[in-house]
Amino acid sequence: MSANTDTTTGSSERLEQRLLQSIDVLCEDAVRVELWATALGAFALPVPSYQPTDRCRLGGSQERAKPAPARGLFSRPAEA
Repeated sequence: MSANTDTTTGSSERLEQRLLQSIDVLCEDAVRVELWATALGAFALPVPSYQPTDRCRLGGSQERAKPAPARGLFSRPAEA
């Protein structure tokens, strides 16, 4: 009966180790899914418009034309 108890104890320990490893892998996968969900969520947002100030432009302080208004990705150009 002692041999049977040792086998059962060994099996239980192996099972416990595999269960703990599976939980660790599951946690790593959950973190990876959360990372990708956050990244893809950020890429789904439209790019914000950007209007640089004169201080940010290169080439001195000469008069510059106003930048063209920002257009949407699928908007048509204004007709002349």
